[in-house]
Amino acid sequence: MSREQKGIKVLHVDDEPDSLALTKAFLEREHAEFSIDTITSAGEAVELLKSAKYDVLVSDYQMPKMDGLEFLKTLRASGNTIPFIMFTEKEEKK
Repeated sequence: MSREQKGIKVLHVDDEPDSLALTKAFLEREHAEFSIDTITSAGEAVELLKSAKYDVLVSDYQMPKMDGLEFLKTLRASGNTIPFIMFTEKEEKK
C-alpha cells in the first residue's frame, strides 16, 4: 500500500529559470507543507498536467509562445479546473 502524499503540490511555470529556483527555495523554506515542481514553458506544463496532479498552479504572465492568459484558457477549455495564480514581474526603467 502506498502512502498518500501530504502537503500542497504546486506547479510553478516561468520561462526564467533563475526566478523558478528563487521562488522554489523561498516557498519550500517558508512553508514546509509545499512541494514545488518547476517547468519553463506553458506548453510543457499542459502536457505534464495530462498525467500529473497538482493542488495549485502558479504561472508567469509574460512567456514566449504561450503566455499565462493563453495557458489558463487552454487549461479551462480542456476541463482542467486547477486553482490558477498568475503573476508578472515588471522591471522599472531608469
